[in-house]
Amino acid sequence: MKILFICGSLEPGKDGVGDYTRRLAGELIRQNHNVEIIALEDQFIADVIKTFQEDNKTTIPVLRLPTSKPLEKRINIAKQQVEEFQPEYLSLQFVPYSFHRKGLPWSLGKRLKQLHGKGKWHIMFHELWLGIHGKTSKKNFLIGIAQKILIKRLIQQTRPIVTTSIPIYKEALKIKDCRLLPLFGNIQLNYLNMGKKDTDSEFFIAVHFGTFSGNLIEFEAQLDYVKSLAASKHKKVLLRLLGNGGQFKERSIAIAEKVIGTQFIQDCGILSAEEISGYFSTSDIGISRADNIMYGKSGSTIAMLEHGLPVVLKGKRPENERWGEYLPYFCEQILYSNDTPEKYKFVKEPKPQLQLTTDSFLELLKEKENKLNTVLSNIL
Repeated sequence: MKILFICGSLEPGKDGVGDYTRRLAGELIRQNHNVEIIALEDQFIADVIKTFQEDNKTTIPVLRLPTSKPLEKRINIAKQQVEEFQPEYLSLQFVPYSFHRKGLPWSLGKRLKQLHGKGKWHIMFHELWLGIHGKTSKKNFLIGIAQKILIKRLIQQTRPIVTTSIPIYKEALKIKDCRLLPLFGNIQLNYLNMGKKDTDSEFFIAVHFGTFSGNLIEFEAQLDYVKSLAASKHKKVLLRLLGNGGQFKERSIAIAEKVIGTQFIQDCGILSAEEISGYFSTSDIGISRADNIMYGKSGSTIAMLEHGLPVVLKGKRPENERWGEYLPYFCEQILYSNDTPEKYKFVKEPKPQLQLTTDSFLELLKEKENKLNTVLSNIL
């Protein structure tokens, strides 16, 4: 099968959806499919780059188009690439802010219609509009209304196969044939370099990966829970911070210093995927910025779960697990700040999801293809 992915940016380690797309493309190529990627709004480059990127020693042809170049020129270059490649499916990996700095890519659907040729569209909605979950400002609420309109219009203009990663998004889209395509983590399991846990260590090692949530009260509650777990095992908490941390990093570190002490915090900074995988494998627990509704769209949270780590989500354990348990293979690893220490389970075997997600993606495309062929045969 010939599949062309379209995303915003493809700078390794700088764009989560770009990293996701690269890993999915790499797995498809390893399964003998013909795959290319176009980054339509790449903010990390100044000139057009046609090159190869790598995933797990698999090379992937990519075309990176800089945001600085006029949209019309980028579309023309992309159109030429589509005409040369002749994909059977074009898969748009959608996040509003990937295709417009204010999250309002009004002309995207119209532009994409210029690209597709004979190929059929698939859209993976990694994010939808602002205000779907949690409190939001009046400004963001109004932006969310505009984003909802443009997303509906995008679907009307491309008539795609639609997938998304979490149930709340599926419900919000209100599309009959929308399917859930669970995320895989953004850190590949590095089996060769996986460290062994030191069970005799005086430390109970917690790891936080990626950006911090602005909900500092919930972060403090998560740390309190981790501290209670450590105390139940007669250990001290050692907190490792992986990644840049984002705008709330300093305030989050201040809270961590208050709860566990400055000397028990290690700021590891930006690391390679191999190094991150190694840290995961030697940790006792992960701390997520996501709650039970949204954790399924968090590549960093899924990465920790894939490595077998129990993960403390934001918030308290809900009485109604309406959406929180849609990833059954991770349920035993999910913890909340109001859980008892007895809820904690020892680290289990890694559970990589990349191949499972890839297989589900292919099955969906083949299912739609079979339905179309059935309809055509009935007509003829």
